[in-house]
Parts: sequence; C-alpha cells; structure tokens
Amino acid sequence: MRELIDAIERVRERIKKYENQLKQNEMLTRYVLVDPILRALGWDTENPDQVIPEFQTEVGRPDYILQWNDICIGVEAKKLGAGDKIFDDAYRKALPLWQSREYVIMLSLTATAGFCGI
Repeated sequence: MRELIDAIERVRERIKKYENQLKQNEMLTRYVLVDPILRALGWDTENPDQVIPEFQTEVGRPDYILQWNDICIGVEAKKLGAGDKIFDDAYRKALPLWQSREYVIMLSLTATAGFCGI
C-alpha cells in the first residue's frame, strides 16, 4: 500500500511540474502518470503476459490490456485535462463502471470476451 501512496504522490508532483506538456500529449501522460500507477498496483508494464499496449479488440484499441488469469481489463488513457467530448466514443463502446471528475474506468463487455488467454 505504501508503494501505491508514494506513486500517487509522485504523479501529483509530475502533474504540477509537467501540466502543460501533459495536456498536449497522451503518450507522455501514459508514460508519466498511468504507467507508474499500474506498476505500483503490481502490474509489470514490460511483461506482455500481463500488460499488452494497443491491443486490437472488437470495439477498438485500448491503450492497455491488463491480463490476470482469465480476466482481461481494457484501460484507455487520454491526455491530461481531456474534456468530456474525448470520452464520447468510449462511452458508446463501453460500459462505464465508475467516473469522477477527472478519471473514468470502463469495461467493454464485448471486448473482454474475445481476447482473454492471448
């Protein structure tokens, strides 16, 4: 748990330091903000048995597929500060499970059925 709390603190500091760049670049946002949180949660972002970047599914290409046993989770990241319109397409293709002002976690039921056990 300490590792996750530390990662969140580092991410907060990076948001303050690199806010302008993160608002312009989704890949930088993934590299600087999302990857450290995934690693703190125990995901090996360099192991394609656990994390597959940009995997094509029936409904699109999420930024990450997280695999654990027979469970697959699609993760879509957007540049920092992306507005609601950016998520419109994702909403049409996926079932929102949880949303706050800044983060959305979604699961596409049709997408998960086709790519577990890669």
